[in-house]
Amino acid sequence: MDRRSFVMALFGGLAAASVGGIAASEAAQPKLAPLPARKPEELPESPSRKG
Repeated sequence: MDRRSFVMALFGGLAAASVGGIAASEAAQPKLAPLPARKPEELPESPSRKG
């Protein structure tokens, strides 16, 4: 293996490892589930809505 191939393999391996590390760290973070939207008839009555 010549020097150029070695350097390219080295940097390619480092780039692949960093991308894999980023993906693993994002997968480890908890994701918050969105709250279901409430229908207008389920909302509590406010004084401004009473006519």
